[in-house]
Amino acid sequence: MNAADLPGLLQASPLVGNIQPDEKSPWRAPLGALLGVVAGAAAAMIAAAIVVGLYAILAATAGQNPEQALNALMESTAATVTFGVAIAAVATIAAANAALGYTLAALAGLMVRQRLKTYITAAARFRWRHLVISMALTPLVFAPLAFAALALGLDIGADPRGPPLLALTDGVSQQLTYFALCTALLLLAASVEEVVFRGWMLRQLTAWIGRPWIAALIASVLFAAIHFPQDATGWAALALMGLSFSYMALRLGGVEFAIGAHAAHNAMIILFLQPMSFDAAYPEVRLGDFLFTVVMCAGYVAIAESLARRDPLARPAKETP
Repeated sequence: MNAADLPGLLQASPLVGNIQPDEKSPWRAPLGALLGVVAGAAAAMIAAAIVVGLYAILAATAGQNPEQALNALMESTAATVTFGVAIAAVATIAAANAALGYTLAALAGLMVRQRLKTYITAAARFRWRHLVISMALTPLVFAPLAFAALALGLDIGADPRGPPLLALTDGVSQQLTYFALCTALLLLAASVEEVVFRGWMLRQLTAWIGRPWIAALIASVLFAAIHFPQDATGWAALALMGLSFSYMALRLGGVEFAIGAHAAHNAMIILFLQPMSFDAAYPEVRLGDFLFTVVMCAGYVAIAESLARRDPLARPAKETP
């Protein structure tokens, strides 16, 4: 494949193929999105309340004052977060995002007569192999680059106390618990963002605009917006991440690989750089940090492209056996 082939490959992506008339309606999708946001917001508040309630119960069971435990959670900062608070913060955010995102995608899809699966994969079934491959290989890109960035003195948000997996835990048992829970919860959170931004939004915008690459640009800017970057370089870095995930989804005909890459990327941050807290904010991004993001995204895309060339669903029709 050369650069000239890329627009045609993305245009022919099965993830945005076979678009139906209802998806092009100027009122069905916006109405579905509105209903989804309203219902999803209610579901998110309920989900968050359940997680926070469970946290308070567990704190009381452990002999802590529930009110003090809740205050510690709500007022947590990345510099002072503890083992329990870090896990509770990840769980609360993941549960709320899942309730909001999946409700939104499901109701928006219902309005245009599309199943939720349409926004996940064009394959016959979910391709767990893609997810496992991306989760296994993404750290091989992230870890060396993060090590080099830290050696060069770049500010990539590293906790001064050391890797959270070690700094927040006491013994192997807690380390395994922290690793397992954070990874599972981040996988849930990543799946939501991929289904919403690289599934539903990418397909819906393509239905209206007709050009997947333009839809990917718009979806990537909106993806950056929900992370509240502090500066223009931060916007560019996040948008580039979103554009990379959009490429993966379009090229492979599904979001399975993007979910794994997204989850593994976030897990490397939460486990080894900075724990989750309610004050978590995207750090100021300088030129060196942005170049770090460019190289990192190029590595993720290269892995996805290598897989795409071996996947029948990602091949042009004339090459399909």
